[in-house]
Amino acid sequence: MNKKMIFSALLSSTLLLQSSLYNPASASSSSFPTTYTFYLANDPKGFIVNSTLVQNGTIFLDIRELAEDSGLTLAWDSTGQRASLNGFMKKAAIRLGSRTAMLDGKIVTLSAAPFKNKEKKTNNEIVYVPVRFGVQLLGGDHIQVDRQQVHVTARNIKSYDVITDVYNGSTYTLKKDGGDLYVAHGKQAPVKLVSLGIDFDSVGMEFESTAGGLLILTINDAYGEPHIHNQQVKLIFQKGKLIRKTYADFTRVNDSDIATYQDKIVLSDGKILRMIEDGTGNVVDQLDLVKLGGGSNEKYAVEGLYDDVILMRTASKGRLLLIDRSTNQTVTLYKELLDASWQKQISEDVDIDSFGSGDYLQFDKRVNNTFYFTFRAGSNQEKHFTYTLKS
Repeated sequence: MNKKMIFSALLSSTLLLQSSLYNPASASSSSFPTTYTFYLANDPKGFIVNSTLVQNGTIFLDIRELAEDSGLTLAWDSTGQRASLNGFMKKAAIRLGSRTAMLDGKIVTLSAAPFKNKEKKTNNEIVYVPVRFGVQLLGGDHIQVDRQQVHVTARNIKSYDVITDVYNGSTYTLKKDGGDLYVAHGKQAPVKLVSLGIDFDSVGMEFESTAGGLLILTINDAYGEPHIHNQQVKLIFQKGKLIRKTYADFTRVNDSDIATYQDKIVLSDGKILRMIEDGTGNVVDQLDLVKLGGGSNEKYAVEGLYDDVILMRTASKGRLLLIDRSTNQTVTLYKELLDASWQKQISEDVDIDSFGSGDYLQFDKRVNNTFYFTFRAGSNQEKHFTYTLKS
């Protein structure tokens, strides 16, 4: 799950909390542990909880944990006194014992100097900085105090967890939280290409240059637990400009959509399939997958497209269908190919392995009017089936 942040430090008394925020000089000189919770802006569901420390009226947090949780890297110089914090379009530095820090090229003054300590149980080294600097580091704004709940809140916390890939000398960077996509050509500064408005988890990017000079970028993402859900974004660029995009969430269906048809680029959101002309990016034809599938409120992954038939898999349950494009007559393939026992298990959605049911049929190829399939379920030995179109 993506890390979503609002900051909170839970203290043992309202009086000490107020004095530590507003009048550090009057706070106790003793140290005691508290906690904080981080949420990303605009999403209060995901959270990270780590410990903090209140000392001499200042609330501190461990900058190492903060860096790891927010997608930043922390590195020390040769003296072991100065630490840098780096991420995508984010740079900062602190020095032990100094209230002067650097943040995105500017000098900032901390409320207290960073220091090192060792955790008693593990003997691990902890690097403490004031929590206000932690909030500032991640782009947060106003800290609010709930005096009845003894709670501190900071909003608009950012994450710098990204996925990066290089293609033809250009570096593409996708922010996992929110889906902002950037490109940097050579040593030039990154430029935002698009904001997808989607959170990503386990991401991969694929690039393809077409004969007509277009660039197709496909973003595949497995999410949820245990990452059996699949979402896909396809973007088409013409001379660096985004001209087409589509998004599909296929739930438990693999990202098996076809990519081309009769030299046309295929874009599908699971309901409408568009055929894109190479070179121009124009839509030259489209298919209503919902209508072909019988009009239900379903999404489909298209695994085979021909002039006479289309092979589509339902996104909700993973059933593979063969549909006559002229008559809309539909064949549910597991009912035609598998024995009664397997038909019963599949129709009742009995899970055979940890990745859900579906129908365990994989489309392999078509030869003339015969379609070839492989059946795999759990530890069972694979079986091969054919289906021949009726003349």
